[in-house]
Amino acid sequence: FGAGYVAEGGNETGSWINNIAIYAKGVSWGLPKTQNDPDNMDVGKTGDGFWFQGRMVESVGNIAASVNTGFIYFTRGSETLPFDAENFVVPDALYLADGNSVNVAPVLSFSGNEVFAARAGLHVIKNNPDQGHDIRSVFEDFLAWSVKSGAEFSYTSSYLIKDFDIIGKEGTPFSDAETGITFGNNVFDMTIVGATIEGFEVGIDLLKNFVSSSRPAPEDFDLTVIDPTFIDVLQSYVNYDPTNDTITSASELDSQTPDIRLDGPLTYKEGYPDPEARVVEIQGTKADSLGETLFPNGTDSLDLDKQDVIRLLENDGYYTTSSGENYFMLDLYFSDRMTGDIFLERHPVYLDDNVPLGHPAFGYSEAVFNGVKDPDELALPEMDAAMLWAQLTDGNVIYSEEAILMDQIDDNAISELSFGM
Repeated sequence: FGAGYVAEGGNETGSWINNIAIYAKGVSWGLPKTQNDPDNMDVGKTGDGFWFQGRMVESVGNIAASVNTGFIYFTRGSETLPFDAENFVVPDALYLADGNSVNVAPVLSFSGNEVFAARAGLHVIKNNPDQGHDIRSVFEDFLAWSVKSGAEFSYTSSYLIKDFDIIGKEGTPFSDAETGITFGNNVFDMTIVGATIEGFEVGIDLLKNFVSSSRPAPEDFDLTVIDPTFIDVLQSYVNYDPTNDTITSASELDSQTPDIRLDGPLTYKEGYPDPEARVVEIQGTKADSLGETLFPNGTDSLDLDKQDVIRLLENDGYYTTSSGENYFMLDLYFSDRMTGDIFLERHPVYLDDNVPLGHPAFGYSEAVFNGVKDPDELALPEMDAAMLWAQLTDGNVIYSEEAILMDQIDDNAISELSFGM
């Protein structure tokens, strides 16, 4: 029973590299969703090679053999432990918040793993797909062979699935190889690049089904498949919508320079209970290697609330323009949907005169004043210009020279626990 390797709390960091898990059948070879009890932390009992209750442990070069499911990311349950921004690869992307749900962390280090002789190679499920930032999970260089199901994703979003090699099991009575890659309920913003799928009834299931009342518009699910290879697959796709899904080759992409174009200036004001007060609304368009998409996408939100603003004012401070307008600078991180590369843009958030900066009777009393300076005088990065922050290579986060230089200026720029520097 159980699992070979288990990170059960949710807030773990560290690395699993070049390990092997052999044989685990679990509870009646059951499915992860039905045979685990996450609210009582009774998890990892479905015969799993590697069980991740959180999403920040590196997994590189590991092997699972003769198990029910090879690798499981199961970030559900009321007892999972939260994590602080300082343990996140880019603390500023979480607006320096502490006590974050494990659901908001992307998986940035899953590379070179292998599964064989299993029900499923990879299973990923969260409470809901929203994560509150635009840094993508990247799963790459994955081999699963002699499996009934290759990779399964549900209640999740914002993934690059790259260079998967999925080979189905030999058929037996009542047990054939079913689907290579499956998108289940509540999934959006997913990109598959260079997958090879062999010996399945279905290659890729592009399901677009939301079981909650809040759901993306049909054109905003943003499911993309690039340069797939199908061998001995009865049906390449199911639930394919030619109007809204994208199946293409890299040579035909309308690639654009990475950029965020906001719908308007970012502003913040007081005035509760005004519904437009105490919030910084972020809406716009993202350009990247795949073209253009909404920013943020699907049902996600990047908006700042009052506590986010207070935290940034206390940590990073604010400025006053030469014309007397108060503002603070907001770092917006975003990922290229095809490469997973992380970019940074910096935008000013203008504060209304009714925000009582420094007043001892309000929450803004500890706001730090940085002096008089116009936004276009600030450097590194240049205002409203995308700067490469980091690249994801073989499970490592490789920071750019500019990011390392910024970290020398701003202690919050890069987490001390970040890997691959």
